Amino acid sequence: MGVKDSEIFGLALGLAGTPWEVSEVTLDLDTQRLDIRLDFPPGTQFPRPSDRKPCSVTTPRSGRGGT
Repeated sequence: MGVKDSEIFGLALGLAGTPWEVSEVTLDLDTQRLDIRLDFPPGTQFPRPSDRKPCSVTTPRSGRGGT
């Protein structure tokens, strides 16, 4: 039984013990680009910055943030 790329990158990014997980890893050798997509399970709550109370979040409709 081998270790998945997503598990290795999750460990390297220090995601253990957090709700975050690596959902996709894409390596393009031609462009020398490594993309790592992070996600969290549905229903996950994060602390609100203003008062640290747990609150639900939604994912972007585009399904892709940042780039």
